[in-house]
Formats: sequence, structure tokens, C-alpha cells
Amino acid sequence: MTFFGKPTAMKVFCFVLLALVCAPARASDVTVRDTTDYVNDIYSGRFARLFCKGTLVDSFETAFGLHAVGRDSLVYQKVKTFDGPQLTGTYFTTLMIFTPKGSAALGDSLLFYNGHFSSPACIDSNLYYWGFHEDNVYAVRFDIAAAQTDTMPFALKGTVITDSPFHFQRPRLEGKGVIFEVKGGQTFVADPDMKSVRELIPEKVLSPKAPENR
Repeated sequence: MTFFGKPTAMKVFCFVLLALVCAPARASDVTVRDTTDYVNDIYSGRFARLFCKGTLVDSFETAFGLHAVGRDSLVYQKVKTFDGPQLTGTYFTTLMIFTPKGSAALGDSLLFYNGHFSSPACIDSNLYYWGFHEDNVYAVRFDIAAAQTDTMPFALKGTVITDSPFHFQRPRLEGKGVIFEVKGGQTFVADPDMKSVRELIPEKVLSPKAPENR
């Protein structure tokens, strides 16, 4: 399933994104400093600070990392500290893209993206993540350079009740497939080009039968 028709806001964002990713390369001094652990009421993590030419750009989640896309761009997962009546502590938030022209929010414009549960991963300059829409869950691939989204639905069993952002684990490349794994539950493998997705059924290990008494 491929989504070409997007809402107007998404179309405008895609044109802006293409302009950013295809921006001519410029000399830049990008460094990473101040790696620090953080913890909140739900999970713990680790962040570092991204600098460009000595100026602080942002803080990013090291588990997601920094990923080069296009000729001179980086994708990262923003980490932010809140101190308000509803939310206090340090959390990872949206996906961002950084270019010589500045930073732009990426996650807010991704199809079916959930900043808490989608567990994004960057594989071969494409974003793979869990998509959520109404009662459906999807494998999603976003081709950053082409600004194209492909999805495949999962046949999840049972009801999920969790606050953990790691329940839907980060997609990973194994062999020729991308693995989507539910913690303590089902595991799926999707083709990198998102043409098909199937569930991996673990092999049953049978205990040897006891010898019959004669």
C-alpha cells in the first residue's frame, strides 16, 4: 500500500523536505558532546548534544542516533526536558532533520506516526517505524529523499495496554528483511521495499517421548 496523495500540509512539507535534503553541501563543523543519562517516570535513556560550528543545535537520543541522509543532512530524535503541571522530566520527542539551512520537525508530518510508540529506525537512508491509525497497526517505510511513504498492515493478536515506548521494538535489518517485533509477542518480517510482510512463527521444540514399558 503506497500513499501518494497527502493532505495539503504534508505536500507542502515534502517540497520543503526535498529542498532541504537536496541542498548543496556546505563546509560545516558538526560535533557531538556531553553524552548524559536521563530518566523519567516511564523509561530511561541517554542523550547527547549536537553542535554545528560551535553552536548548539539540539539534544538527541543516542539509541536512535544521528543518520546522514541526502548530501549534507542529519536525522535525529529530539530529547527535551519538561517542567510543567502535566509533564515533568526528560523525554525523547519528535524526529528532526538538520541541514546547513537549519532544523525542521519531521515526525509531526509522518503518516501514522506516534512520537511515543512508533520506535523509528533509519535503515539505508529510509525511516522504518510502527504506524498507528484507529485500530490498525502498520509497518511503515518513509523514503526521505523521495518523500514517499509505503505501508503494510500487521495482523496483531490480542489487546495491547502499555505505557512503555519499547513495547513495539525498534525495527532492525536482518538478512534481507526488516524485523518488527512486539516485546514478548509476535514478530514480523517485512521486505525492505515493503511489498510484503509476514509473521515469523517460532519453531516448536518437542520433548522426546519416554520409552514405553513392555
